[in-house]
Amino acid sequence: ERLYFTGLSHIKVNALALMRRDLASLAPASLALIVLVLFFSFRTRRGVFLPLLCVLVGVIWTMGIMGWLGEPISLGTLVLPSLLIVIGSSYATHVVSRYYLEIESPTTPGEPVYGALQQAGLPVLVSAIATLIGFSALMVNPIQAVRSLGLYAVIGIAILFVLAMTLVPALILILPERRYRQQAAGGEGERGRLPKILAAVARL
Repeated sequence: ERLYFTGLSHIKVNALALMRRDLASLAPASLALIVLVLFFSFRTRRGVFLPLLCVLVGVIWTMGIMGWLGEPISLGTLVLPSLLIVIGSSYATHVVSRYYLEIESPTTPGEPVYGALQQAGLPVLVSAIATLIGFSALMVNPIQAVRSLGLYAVIGIAILFVLAMTLVPALILILPERRYRQQAAGGEGERGRLPKILAAVARL
């Protein structure tokens, strides 16, 4: 004989198993792709480490706040870790990229990280505010899972912005990058296949 299990309890158990499987695969896959993009973009340890650390701390804090408030992971908030990884890495990457540009072509005297913050602070702030407004709109949705996604996405993006503007510059000052300084001094910063491709895209 063939037996079929159905009912709300059976659906909840299977949905929980599927969410655990997706969390165990999606978040590491997102991190791996981010690491590859950062490596091919900067080719320095700092260029990979700083944005990665920023997003990991931001995701841990956000998920910790969810647990502290007793908010369970639902079908709506399941995508939150991967979402924050992508958004947060862009904020930190912008700061690190601007720092490397300051090494090659300083806009202010003194430490390049200060010039990087002056140049990148406003664009990252505008980007964060626009993203916060977009996710805030989800908080008026009648579906609870969607409202939860909007609320904790707002919290997570705010955390990631603060980390990109504080943690990343602080670690830039602490961690030396002598290898990149030598390359920049020799004029190697804008050479290679990737800069040429990006310059062609910019011209187009």
